[in-house]
Amino acid sequence: INDWNVGAELIFGWKRNEVMGKLASLIFTPEDLNHGVDKEEMMSAATLGKAEDKRWHIKKNGIRFYANGIMNSLLDDTGKVMGFVKVLRDDTERIMIEDEKRRAEISAESRFCEIANTIPNIVWTARADGTIDWHNDKYKEYTGLSPWTVFDSAESPMHPDDLAITKQKWKAS
Repeated sequence: INDWNVGAELIFGWKRNEVMGKLASLIFTPEDLNHGVDKEEMMSAATLGKAEDKRWHIKKNGIRFYANGIMNSLLDDTGKVMGFVKVLRDDTERIMIEDEKRRAEISAESRFCEIANTIPNIVWTARADGTIDWHNDKYKEYTGLSPWTVFDSAESPMHPDDLAITKQKWKAS
């Protein structure tokens, strides 16, 4: 490291005088160091001119944070790589919010499926195009069919007199 700005100090916690002359690998997690990710990133930047990354990094106090960044190679007048510059932002909060949303959605979906499988009614969900994408256990138990055959007149569990109008209303909705 031969330069370290105020932004890097704020994100990583090291002051400029603490990192000058040290290897940039100090910002990589131990797992990434064991897998040579720091060296791979520099090789990619040297070869391709840049290396983008979205991964966990480590602060001076040992706390991990999720960074979205890019490493660019710095070239001299002859085109030879003379160093690298890394620019990143702390994306931890965004990643944590997205992860929490995913967990909440999975949890809500799991609760819905659990409840739907305990009631005596037939329950299913469908995508916007009308394709049934989930059904509770009662559907198969009651009809003996998969829900994807609901409008297949040869195997439909509906009475033949009801099939055409139901199919029409289903398509309209």
